[in-house]
Amino acid sequence: MYSPTDSSSLRRRTILMVVSLISLLLISGARLASTAQSPTEEREFKNKIPEHVPIKVKLRNESSFKRKENKNWARELEIEVKNTGSKPIYYLYVSVLMPEFLLENGHPVGFSSVYGRRELAYIETPVQADDVPILPGESITLKIPEKQARGYENIREAGRRDDPQKVELHMRIINFGDGTGLRGRVGRPYLPKKQTQSEARPERAPANCSPTPKAREASLSERFLKAFYSPTPASFLRVNFYPPDVLPILAQSRQPDFLEPLGLKC
Repeated sequence: MYSPTDSSSLRRRTILMVVSLISLLLISGARLASTAQSPTEEREFKNKIPEHVPIKVKLRNESSFKRKENKNWARELEIEVKNTGSKPIYYLYVSVLMPEFLLENGHPVGFSSVYGRRELAYIETPVQADDVPILPGESITLKIPEKQARGYENIREAGRRDDPQKVELHMRIINFGDGTGLRGRVGRPYLPKKQTQSEARPERAPANCSPTPKAREASLSERFLKAFYSPTPASFLRVNFYPPDVLPILAQSRQPDFLEPLGLKC
């Protein structure tokens, strides 16, 4: 025999089923939305160093780096580098590029990070007793120099620009300390050329030597000082975020793939 009580119970069960179904759909939709949005909400780190280069890198503060709202990511970035080869590494130079953050000339803004004595940027430079290498199996941590990070932040704030979504790590120079090494983004083996006595680069330039006009124009140290101490707004300046101890030795404008020494003409 059918009763009103049975009808009321059926309605309650039907309502509960509908509510449960709606809740399930909402939860599934939220998960899908979260999955779809995660690539755009997190900053991406791409390791562009070739596989044959005997180093392994990883981010030490990955969660802090990936947070899109973290405005101090450049200051906090820490890259752990492990020597996976069979030779000690006396000098290491890598660059951190932001392919989406471009200057007015269309070139991406980037940072540099260096380990080792600056003279060892020349792979043929002999090592000294106080040079401390990264031994096989050992690791060191690289950071972006504070001046470089501050310069980038000044440009970002002056132009009211967003931080990049993609950051790339590129190989530049590795010196093994035995006259061999790798250089350039592709990690080309360094092939030393035989120099005559007249062609050999002196350890210290004579007092009557002066940089050639082309070398003087390419001087990164002058551009570095202009970038940070000129009253001209940062958005109108050519900026190079390379550490001061490397600037007198390396000239960025010679080759974008490898930094050659500045030439002197007596």
